[in-house]
Amino acid sequence: METHTTSGSRWCSYNGPSKSTYYATLNYNANGGNGAPASQSASIYATSASGSHTFSVPNTKPTRKGYVFLGWDTNKNTKTPSIKPDPTTGKFTATVSVNFGSTKTLYAIWTVDADTTKPVLKGVVDKTITVGDTFNPMDGVTATDDRDGDVTANVKVTGTVDTKTDGKYELTYEVSDKAGNKTTATRTITVQPPFTGSMPSTGVDASTEVIVAFVAMMSAAISIPLSRRIIRHQSQSSRNMH
Repeated sequence: METHTTSGSRWCSYNGPSKSTYYATLNYNANGGNGAPASQSASIYATSASGSHTFSVPNTKPTRKGYVFLGWDTNKNTKTPSIKPDPTTGKFTATVSVNFGSTKTLYAIWTVDADTTKPVLKGVVDKTITVGDTFNPMDGVTATDDRDGDVTANVKVTGTVDTKTDGKYELTYEVSDKAGNKTTATRTITVQPPFTGSMPSTGVDASTEVIVAFVAMMSAAISIPLSRRIIRHQSQSSRNMH
């Protein structure tokens, strides 16, 4: 540093090393997944990039379909990450030190999430129909999988139903997901003969039965008010005698 005097004023000039801003940056790479945390950065204003900054690993976790997130590592191909979440809380407690003037990248480390869940079949229930009815074995039947979604199109049906002949028929339904998990179910379709019975015969012509029934109904309707008139007449006569 030098001191200068000009017209009675004194001022100083700095002839030493110049200063600059130096950054320490920590990046996160989802490594095939989505939702990695945002980059973290810190800086110093100094004559040289000396020292480092310590970052706390955030608890934001990336996701990847069909995989389980294990943690972070600077080696993207490792199977055992150096930074893992706490097994109890699921949170990160680790810190990462990055030198000023440099950048460090942490890669998400994954393991395949084995799919062992079978698809679910619905609507495979026993049913009774009548000879001559139309029957579709897939009516009301659906199949869903927790990962593949709607897999109804993958359902295979074994067995047939002869709707022209009464009897019991067994059908077997089978569906698999992409991982090879298979579900099977069976149902029994009962084909019953058509109703051919008739009303029991009374030995009387049908038209006669209708007329007799009508007369009986009308007689019952007339007898009620007639009996009421008789009762009222008897009651009135009793009062006149008194």
